[in-house]
Amino acid sequence: MCASFELDPLALQERFSLVHVASAYPALKFQSEFDGDAFGTIGMFIYREGEQCVWDQFYPFGQTHEESFRSDLLGKGLGTLAHAQVLFHTAMITGKLRHATVRAFGAEPGLQKILDRAGNPEVSRRAVSLHQCLLGTLRSCDDIGFDSTSMRTQLEALLSLESRIDN
Repeated sequence: MCASFELDPLALQERFSLVHVASAYPALKFQSEFDGDAFGTIGMFIYREGEQCVWDQFYPFGQTHEESFRSDLLGKGLGTLAHAQVLFHTAMITGKLRHATVRAFGAEPGLQKILDRAGNPEVSRRAVSLHQCLLGTLRSCDDIGFDSTSMRTQLEALLSLESRIDN
């Protein structure tokens, strides 16, 4: 691993990935990777046919690597990027966006910080629109300097599909 991660956000984004590793109803499990090395786990429970999403765990930096590895990545916005990608993948896997809600019971400090930054602090107190939560998180990603164009394009297609199904 590189000792220092003084890279611009787009370079960090290229090196970071979120992999969907398991779906066993009602759980979706994801693994975060940096340069292909797995080091974090994130989970989401899905209820009511994809309309209720509840954070299970949010450890994008995991506890499997030495502290020095994670400390170089902390504060670079990768937690926010992981948050956006989990919400995005959840919407794409369930096919629900407009009619879905998301909630985090007792959000740990890292997730709560991301929720606050994205303008969604209430997610830890009540269910909120998955669509609105995701839009706030994508705005945070844009502010950091990440590229959310691909996610936004795919979400617009999902919204269009949902509108056609509703009508």
